[in-house]
Amino acid sequence: MIKKATTKLSALESKSNLWQTDTKITFTPLPDDINTPNQESMGRWTLDGRELIFTRLLGDQEDLFIAKFDSNQKIRIADLPFNTNNDEGAQAISPDGKYLIFTSCERKDGLGNCDLYVSVKKKDSWTTPINMGPNFNTVSWESQACFGQDGMTIYWSSSRPGGFGGRDIWMVRQLSDGKWSKAINAGQTINTPNNEESPFIHFDGRTMYFMRDGNEGLGGYDLYISHKGLDGKWKSPENMKAPINSGADEGALSLNPDGKTAIITRMTDNQLNDLFEFQLPDEFLSPPVQALGSAYDR
Repeated sequence: MIKKATTKLSALESKSNLWQTDTKITFTPLPDDINTPNQESMGRWTLDGRELIFTRLLGDQEDLFIAKFDSNQKIRIADLPFNTNNDEGAQAISPDGKYLIFTSCERKDGLGNCDLYVSVKKKDSWTTPINMGPNFNTVSWESQACFGQDGMTIYWSSSRPGGFGGRDIWMVRQLSDGKWSKAINAGQTINTPNNEESPFIHFDGRTMYFMRDGNEGLGGYDLYISHKGLDGKWKSPENMKAPINSGADEGALSLNPDGKTAIITRMTDNQLNDLFEFQLPDEFLSPPVQALGSAYDR
């Protein structure tokens, strides 16, 4: 009894410490052209900062949209040409802007209920997406991919067997054009019996932001940060605490190419998801490094 009570007291104290902060953050909603009465999530900038690709929920169906900014910051919104009656969302854009990975569910060529697909940008058009195959997809749920800074490593969240419980973060490395390693679990410092999702790799290639649920956080899903050590292994993640995290769900953090401005998906007062920008506090910054290209080649 005493041991159990001590454990609970320690957990409550740790959670209380996550609320105590002097950090002031202003969360700025993205323009109304992007945030609508529908739900928007998973904002991902292209490396030149001129386009933002995001997921929008229309009724009970997710589709992919792109916001293009001109020199006067006027916005033109378009849906991507390969949206279907299935769900398309949870996307990642390669550092060179030529490859778009996204999740689609219940397709005839799927290996599981939700798989990763890739489309290639040729001139100004996107090719018909193809299933990324068994190196990436299984009969389980696969989603929320991101590229490493060199474009030759891809991370994503999967519920496949062989992890540490729930949904884990996995990765593959490109071995040569069109050939990839087998999926590698990101390890037990990142993954737990809870769900780990929506990884984003900083432009330094050594910092990962991701979301995790569980009782040790402030809400259903909290955002965490981890740094890669000199040995190539991820260090123990740190909860990004309040005011970034709250009693609601926070997730899908990504960075503007300036390396300082973050985009986050947050639940609004009317219980909808919208996209917000804010400046990362110094403790969660890493020196920006130019991301170099390479990517999926079929």
